[in-house]
Amino acid sequence: MLFEGERRKIAQLTLRNGKRLESHSVEEPILIQCIAGSGEVLIQNEDAEETIELIPGKILTIEGGVLHDVIAKPEISIILIRFLDSENETQK
Repeated sequence: MLFEGERRKIAQLTLRNGKRLESHSVEEPILIQCIAGSGEVLIQNEDAEETIELIPGKILTIEGGVLHDVIAKPEISIILIRFLDSENETQK
């Protein structure tokens, strides 16, 4: 975790050796920025699955509740920003 505030959380994640974050979703909108390496994000919705290539400098936003999966090809380091609803955060 790089920063944790009332309205956002910022973390750096590094995946190596082809590892993946299995398909998951979060309630809040997120921003993913690739800072090193390469990989893919698989985004799943009701109708289809979309694959987006991640290379250094690429920025991707995903709405809350959307299933997604990050895969290292073979290594990737990303910055992840979660945009929190401050009212919901105080109730947790």
